[in-house]
Amino acid sequence: MQNILRHTLRRAGYAPAILIGLAVLLQLSCNRQNTDNSGKHTPGDSGQEAQKQEQLEDITFALDWTPNTNHTGLYVAQKLGYFADAGLRIDIKMPQTSVTQLVASGRVSFGIGFQEFGTSSIANESMPIVSVAAVLRHNTSGFTSMKDRNIKRPLDFGGKLYAGWGNPFETKLIRYLIQLDGGDPEQFESVTIGEASLAGLLQDRVDYAWTFYAWQNIGFDLQGLETHYIPLKDLDPVFDYYTPIIIANRSYLEQNRNSAQRFIQAVAKGYEYAAQNAEEAAEILLDFAPELDRELVMRSQEYLAQYYLDEDGKWGRQNPETWNNLAQWMYDNQLIKKPLSAEDAMTNELLLP
Repeated sequence: MQNILRHTLRRAGYAPAILIGLAVLLQLSCNRQNTDNSGKHTPGDSGQEAQKQEQLEDITFALDWTPNTNHTGLYVAQKLGYFADAGLRIDIKMPQTSVTQLVASGRVSFGIGFQEFGTSSIANESMPIVSVAAVLRHNTSGFTSMKDRNIKRPLDFGGKLYAGWGNPFETKLIRYLIQLDGGDPEQFESVTIGEASLAGLLQDRVDYAWTFYAWQNIGFDLQGLETHYIPLKDLDPVFDYYTPIIIANRSYLEQNRNSAQRFIQAVAKGYEYAAQNAEEAAEILLDFAPELDRELVMRSQEYLAQYYLDEDGKWGRQNPETWNNLAQWMYDNQLIKKPLSAEDAMTNELLLP
């Protein structure tokens, strides 16, 4: 599996970047036969069941790509009936266009986003979106190389070939890290890659790439590859930002406050369950996406379970300082045209205290 998350930058209007790796070329539907929209099996088309379904309120949610362990809490909430209990019927979509644009235009109510691109979309394009929850409490991405390349720190990036997508955020960040570690940022070299296997590229043509540990690096391990991984969050606190997040349309929130709260709180229950029941949650994800590699899903789910909840055992809460710090760094590095404060980009108000 390679490049499962390469779509990430499209949501912000960029060419794909950063999330490079193990592709899952899937075409599947989130609505399975013989299931209702809570994911539970239905005994039949009884009048009572039909009436119950008619009373549910519809909400659309756009994934950033095909189902993976970043999305498990959504599928848990669907399967275990948390949405139905909240009076909601959820339509989970896998669009072929920018999720950010879909949410901003109001074509979907919620979707998967990423802090760096949410910041850019709001500051540069004034998109009417807001982050309403952090899926993970820490950034689980970093830089991966084959062990024989002897890349152990950003200083070692100099003169080595990076596999990326030529995105401004990506390029600025790596140059910054090289300089921060005492190197020459002008020594940064990169090549834009397409659909080729990242595992193959790392072995034969390039020296390092930006990967997400919970999916790509676990996949490398399953392939028996000997790699070295440098966590981004360990290199500078400003880069321990939220990726991914759940974004919402501002107008929708203003007009449907109660529905939005019920939705986010049901999602929170799903991720809290996944954090405490990793194996069972992985099975639920596989129920909805049986095409996924079973061992990869199981190991990935076990790994991410530790990152769903904060120190108080709560899911989704965002620290305004995390948003302010990254926005300031992006402004200082000419990635956004004007400063952006956390209050203009995020809210915790839909979550339970």
